[in-house]
Amino acid sequence: MKLKDYIKELRRLEKEVGDVELIYGTDDYWQDWYRPFKSSPCILKVNKKDLNRDRIYSSDVYNKNDKDGDTIVVCIN
Repeated sequence: MKLKDYIKELRRLEKEVGDVELIYGTDDYWQDWYRPFKSSPCILKVNKKDLNRDRIYSSDVYNKNDKDGDTIVVCIN
């Protein structure tokens, strides 16, 4: 994915959900190698308590009609 395309998608998401927190996925088995980036950022819902911790234990797909009190975030990978 090209930087221009990624920025364009981030701007589109900002128009949809506003200035929200960014999160990223990781695992405990980090490897010292790199690959071309192919993921688009996506909107997720996370528990407000998890957002203030070191880990987010669960997430769900964003639906603008939900009124459940979860926090909306953008996952960048």
